[in-house]
Amino acid sequence: MCIGQSIDMTGIFSGLVALATVTYAVLTVMMWREMRYTNKRSNIQAIFEASPSYAPLTKLIIKNVGCIPVYELTISISTEPPDFPGLRPYNFLKDIPLFHRSVPVLCENQEISTLLFSFLEIKKTPFVDSILTFKLSYKKTPNGKTYPPQIYSYDLAVYKGLSYLIEEEKGIKDIVKSLEGIAGKLK
Repeated sequence: MCIGQSIDMTGIFSGLVALATVTYAVLTVMMWREMRYTNKRSNIQAIFEASPSYAPLTKLIIKNVGCIPVYELTISISTEPPDFPGLRPYNFLKDIPLFHRSVPVLCENQEISTLLFSFLEIKKTPFVDSILTFKLSYKKTPNGKTYPPQIYSYDLAVYKGLSYLIEEEKGIKDIVKSLEGIAGKLK
C-alpha cells in the first residue's frame, strides 16, 4: 500500500512540475512578444514649458520618446479662441512655420522646440483662459505600421497664477567685481 501511494504522489508531483513548466513557457513567449512590440513602438510627445532662459516665455518641445524614428511628422495647432497671439515676427501661433510643414524625420530621443508666446503679454488679455491643442501625426515608421494621431491639450487657466523661480544670470558688473577682488588679492 505504501508503494502504490508513493507512485501516486510521484505522478502528481511530476504532473504539477510539467504544468508549471508549460505555464512558464507560455508566459515567457507572451513576455517576449510584448517586449518585441514595445521595442518597435513610436511615441511622440508635445511638451509645453517655460523657457529656462526667461520663464515668462513659453515654448513647445516635440520629443520622440519612442524606440523608433518617425517620418513626415506633422504638427498642427488649434486654439480657443482661434486668433491666439504669438511672438514676433508671427502675429498668431497658427502662423509659425512648424505648424505648416512636415518634419522629415524625428529620431528616437530627438527633440525640436520653438518659442510660442510670452505669459506676460497673455495675462493682460482674455487669452489667459485659452486652450491650446497640438495634434501630432506621422505618415510612416520603419516597421511600416500606422498609428493614430497623438493629441495634447493645454488649458492655460491652469498656469494663470503660477510664479516662476528665475535664476539671476551673472552680468558684466559681477565680472568686474570678481576681477577687482582678484586684483586686490594679487597686490
